[in-house]
Amino acid sequence: MFVQRVVPAEQPEIAAAVAATAAGESVALTRVVSGPSHLLGRTMLVRPDRTVAGTLDGADLDRWAAHEAGAC
Repeated sequence: MFVQRVVPAEQPEIAAAVAATAAGESVALTRVVSGPSHLLGRTMLVRPDRTVAGTLDGADLDRWAAHEAGAC
């Protein structure tokens, strides 16, 4: 089981995902679940046009995650 407390001011990507889905928009949330400790838990929202909110690492990982999320 995975339970996460959501604090919109601290996790704007999750708040944006909730708002988008409430408006009927499909989005994907990507999250780092393994790897370097400084990246664990980072979340990025990906819209169908592959625009993003947030960052996983600001570089290659963001591009890869946006690409993979676009396949969903």
